[in-house]
Amino acid sequence: MIEPRNSDSCDLLPNGGAESLLLRGPGSTRGAIHAGWATVMGVLLAGGIYLLILDRGSSAAPPESTPEPSVGRGGDVVGPDLSEVGISERSAAAQPPEANRAVEESARQVIEREFGLQAADAIRKLEAKGWDLDRLGPPQLTWEEARLKLEARLMPTEAEERAWLATIMAWPEQLTGPWIREHFSLGEQSVDPQDVDAIEALVSTEVEEARAIAAEMARLRRMTLQRAWDQDRFTHRPFVILKEKRKNAFYAKSDLEGGWAYGLFLEWDDCPGLFDMYREAQMLALRRDDRIREYLKARR
Repeated sequence: MIEPRNSDSCDLLPNGGAESLLLRGPGSTRGAIHAGWATVMGVLLAGGIYLLILDRGSSAAPPESTPEPSVGRGGDVVGPDLSEVGISERSAAAQPPEANRAVEESARQVIEREFGLQAADAIRKLEAKGWDLDRLGPPQLTWEEARLKLEARLMPTEAEERAWLATIMAWPEQLTGPWIREHFSLGEQSVDPQDVDAIEALVSTEVEEARAIAAEMARLRRMTLQRAWDQDRFTHRPFVILKEKRKNAFYAKSDLEGGWAYGLFLEWDDCPGLFDMYREAQMLALRRDDRIREYLKARR
């Protein structure tokens, strides 16, 4: 079944704006979201949450090293495996933005003004990545200018929506023999094309019911995401967003534009009824997998 996973926090490390499905039940914890300057590089990791470093430019595309949500073995459905994500080659090669020789206000001064008691931590982390904060200037855009551009790519992409549906349903877009073997731990036992067709027909009712639930959950997520944005229920800072923890979060998103970064969490309480739908999808996944196991056992 879909098992909520607990963790104290997540990291965003160099690699592009990012979203993450942090499915788990009320009462669990996971923090997530940091950002940097000009081109955000972001991958969610389990552990501590530190910062997102960026280069010049901006990007809303999912980072290459961000794993797709997956369906676990034996019917367990999980989101991205945040515990094993590393920095991709593209991320590791990222360099801090080119420093300007003369700036009216340095990035260091901006950080000291905006971060207060957390300034030293932000400075230490950025300098560890090679940033010359005395030669870098402030964000290129005002927050108001950056916000307009960020809102234009607030909603999940088509690929992210498909990943959401697959995770909630605990079912692939295209059922295959290899997926069945892995999902049900069949080892070397063969699964013929005829078996795939038979299994699809056997559980078509459960799959379609789960698809309808996942689609409605996606609609509610978009609505809740827009409402949170309109109500300014997110954190934004120049260059980076430092360590933050949130309880009961099921979704996190980060992005940056023109030197401004933001991090936004959605919690179960933000959308009443969503967790009940999630649990209903879990029950459908259990029932569906039990039927498939019976078929596979009879086939041996």
